[in-house]
Amino acid sequence: SGGIGSSVLAFILPGIFHIKLDNGTLPTMVIVKDVVIVITGVVGGLTSVVYSVKEIVDISRNVR
Repeated sequence: SGGIGSSVLAFILPGIFHIKLDNGTLPTMVIVKDVVIVITGVVGGLTSVVYSVKEIVDISRNVR
């Protein structure tokens, strides 16, 4: 679904790149912020997948 791709591009990758590129120079609170954003992206992406699969299952049950 588009939700997983969007959350990877908008939340997960930028946070990971920021931490990796500035390794050792970031204040602790900035790292915490990036980790929270990455976790939010993972939760959002997984939620999107769960709802997409649920919709597919519901549609397939109605077709029979």
